[in-house]
Amino acid sequence: MSIFVRAVCTRGLGEVSAEALREGIALRLPTLATYYGEPDPETFLARLLVSDAGGARRSPGEAFSVLEGGHGEGTGAPRGEAEGGEDRLICTVVRLQKGAERDAEVAALRSALDDCDEEDVDEVLDCLGEAVEVVQVAVDLGAVEGMGWPVAIAVAATLAERGDGLIQADGEGWMAVEGTGVEQILDAD
Repeated sequence: MSIFVRAVCTRGLGEVSAEALREGIALRLPTLATYYGEPDPETFLARLLVSDAGGARRSPGEAFSVLEGGHGEGTGAPRGEAEGGEDRLICTVVRLQKGAERDAEVAALRSALDDCDEEDVDEVLDCLGEAVEVVQVAVDLGAVEGMGWPVAIAVAATLAERGDGLIQADGEGWMAVEGTGVEQILDAD
């Protein structure tokens, strides 16, 4: 089971490499970890793996997998006996660039705002009306606690900034990229 964070982009993202996505996460994670009350993002970043989601496990549209590695890069330091040194999935990144899936995602996000009367709803509706790409960041339920949620927000912020868009997070609402962090523009309710 997953919880979703989305980047709704008004400009196409073009080619995005695993390295560029990891750099975006690394840029934002210290700010977002503090925002969400998570300590020691530098240690976590040393174990962060972003991989092209190729291979047999790939779902249609899946672009990347974001994992917490079993050992720190270059340090050989184990994560701990509880995790057994195995890589742990944090989230998968799926791009909806065109067609019925993207249109359905935009329609669902728009319908959730039908009764919204908050001041900034027009900014969100404009973004949805101009959306050319939606990126779903599916956060593994077991990874939501701890650094998983800030990592997912960092992924979405990296892509939303590149695609001139906004971030929607289940249970949190809508956000805009603000420097290396995010700014809440609409609450979830």
